[in-house]
Amino acid sequence: MDPQFFWLWAPLWFDDCCVHFDVNEFGDGRRWHFVGAHLPLLAGAEQAVPGADSTVRWAESVSHAIDWRPGTRWSRSADITLDMRDGEVIEVHLEPMATFQMRGLGYLHPQWGHGHWHGEHQVHSERWTVTDTDPVDPFHLHCQQLVRATWGDRSGIGVFEQLVIGEHEPSGLTGFFDGAS
Repeated sequence: MDPQFFWLWAPLWFDDCCVHFDVNEFGDGRRWHFVGAHLPLLAGAEQAVPGADSTVRWAESVSHAIDWRPGTRWSRSADITLDMRDGEVIEVHLEPMATFQMRGLGYLHPQWGHGHWHGEHQVHSERWTVTDTDPVDPFHLHCQQLVRATWGDRSGIGVFEQLVIGEHEPSGLTGFFDGAS
């Protein structure tokens, strides 16, 4: 199998808790890393404080189903599932409200890569019209989406980050930078 990278990450905030999901997979869908967690929030606080009144509950496993936007490697919607160690199943539906290209923070930038030191007081900026970019251009693959999260009768908000390079059989992605069909 050719080199590839598959990464999904979603920190989600609801009125009474936070949910965290992330996964890395090989091209055939086998997981080499995952985390799923549920964190209650302190009730009655002026401002919610994660974990102040209980401990983190961890998932035994996680799964996902992505509806890929045709011609891209960005989601049109997604469902994530956390199978908790205590037997509870947390199923969250994600609906993107806005897409942010991580290149704007330097990720995958050929010169101004995220975390690269260029010396004191070095700055750089670029502008592009998102609708004019090729969504499968390697420099525009990595994105975060502001999402509306729905879990049963709970409604929340969060971020859904996606970076998929190369083949990922469960997603139907067969090339290095092809978009979903």
